[in-house]
Amino acid sequence: MEEPKRLWNRRFVQLLLIEAMLQMGGFLTRPIISNYAIELGAAVPVAGFLAGMLATAALVIRPVSGAISDKLSKKTLLTVSCGLFAAGAFGCALVRSVFWMGVFLALQGFAFAFKSAIIISLVPLVVPKRYTGSGVGWMGLAYTVAIALGPAIGSQVGAAVGYPASFALSGVMLAVALVLAALFKAPPEAAGHDLGGEPTAAPEAAGAATAGDDPLLAGAEAVEVEETALEGGPAAPAPPARRGRFSLRTIFYLPVIPLAVVGGTLMVSQGITSSFILLAGEMRGIEAVSLYFVFYSIANLGARPLAGRASDAWGVRRVAPPMMVVAVLGMLALAFVPSVAGVAAGGVCMGLGQGSAYAAIQAESVRGVPADQLGRSANTYFIGPDLGMGLGPVFGGWVLQSWGPAAMFVFNAATILLALALFLALGPLKRRVKSPLFGNEG
Repeated sequence: MEEPKRLWNRRFVQLLLIEAMLQMGGFLTRPIISNYAIELGAAVPVAGFLAGMLATAALVIRPVSGAISDKLSKKTLLTVSCGLFAAGAFGCALVRSVFWMGVFLALQGFAFAFKSAIIISLVPLVVPKRYTGSGVGWMGLAYTVAIALGPAIGSQVGAAVGYPASFALSGVMLAVALVLAALFKAPPEAAGHDLGGEPTAAPEAAGAATAGDDPLLAGAEAVEVEETALEGGPAAPAPPARRGRFSLRTIFYLPVIPLAVVGGTLMVSQGITSSFILLAGEMRGIEAVSLYFVFYSIANLGARPLAGRASDAWGVRRVAPPMMVVAVLGMLALAFVPSVAGVAAGGVCMGLGQGSAYAAIQAESVRGVPADQLGRSANTYFIGPDLGMGLGPVFGGWVLQSWGPAAMFVFNAATILLALALFLALGPLKRRVKSPLFGNEG
């Protein structure tokens, strides 16, 4: 198939609409899960576990979902995932017990494992190779719009007619995503591959744009396209596994593991904040604390696409570290300014900082990866964020219950600093250590 000539082509727009419906359907209920669980009689740590159930369940199935998404039709798997998402939402709307709520949230988590890997692995197949980072950044706008509108709508519906109604509305949105996925015109490369066969040629590095293509990408030629992951360039392609022989490469794309570690640590704060910001606001007596999501989204709206373009032009090591520092400032504002002003400052700093850093790191997980390994690469990367989003609310709920909201936000700031330290350390470590963990065994 001929490479698309424009970023904004029909397939990319179709994929963006599907992601928008999935994200909106998810964020209508994600921030109210802990509140609903507490209303049903769960303790705060248990409510945190349920809030992170989607990511936890996704983690369970990650070892096989990436390989399956490379072998089978991505369109078929995306359609099935949308159907499971909708079924899980309608299930939560009908049940009235913590146990069954957990079951249906787990069903959504299994669907999320496939959906997240498929969406991100389709981006390099539907946009020009030089715009991989930009494509991933624009795809993140679906998340941005959803986190701006979803929590406010979901909480308002829940307060007016009950939390089950919020889940029912979510189910309707996810059913729309199901219809759009069924109508999606997938590229031929998304039909699936033989896992034991030879990989297709790797896409060209995303920094190879000409000066006339995009003003920001005009400086991309200065980027050394052979840099390794975490250093501003594509991860080295992993050799294919031998036919009929099991190895870690059968289910994981090993060069992306350092990125997964950093991305997962970075997402701990996001998982905790999205799960408990409403509860923390109630504990502090802050009205309209849901405005955090609005401020986060407004800042993120411009940050994500620019972060993708900047990573295409300058490399992830020039984009991610300063943005992580901005995110730390946001968490400290939430910790020590218990007012709407602190909520606004925290939302803006997290939208700019965490959103930009995560978009740049996520783009690296699929940059320069062979087409028949894109699913495994995206899937391997998402193991880290799954862990962060799944376990983060458990620890965050414990800190919140034991020491209060300020301590929880300080804990979040510490995890972002840890992500920054890992980011700076894993690049040099990757060069020095010969190991299959880094995809560079000697």
